[in-house]
Order: sequence, then C-alpha cells, then structure tokens
Amino acid sequence: MERINDFKTFVAGISETTTNDSVSNVNEADIKSDEDFKEYAEVILKKAFGEDYDAEKAKATIDGIIQKNDGDYGAMVGVLQASM
Repeated sequence: MERINDFKTFVAGISETTTNDSVSNVNEADIKSDEDFKEYAEVILKKAFGEDYDAEKAKATIDGIIQKNDGDYGAMVGVLQASM
C-alpha cells in the first residue's frame, strides 16, 4: 500500500487531461502479461512526467501494481489510470 501511496504523491501534479488516449503505440486491450503491462505503464509514465520521469520510482510503482493485482491486467490498468 505504501508504494501505491508514493505513486499517488508522485503523480499529484499531473493534469487530468493526461490519459492513455495520448499513447499512440500501446493498446491496453492487448495486455496479456506482466511484461506487456510494464511496457504500457512505462509509456504512460514517461509521457506523463516527461523530463521529470524517474525510472527507479516508475519501476517500484509498476512492480507494486503488478504484485498487488496478481495477474488482473484490467485492474492494473485501472489503478494506473486512476492515479493520473
């Protein structure tokens, strides 16, 4: 839970207009594995944070989402999007 709270703090300054619609090469419906989710989440976070993107924080956040949702990729996408 601490990692999720850290993530929410991490994204607090992001505009509500930042959504997965701005991600051109990633289709959330195609997420079928942890690796697919990691790729999707990295693209979302990189676009959201731009120059302020921190790979270590992103990895910790993504790993926490994966661990907490244990194979439920729809829930993982939901957690990531809700945090934006």
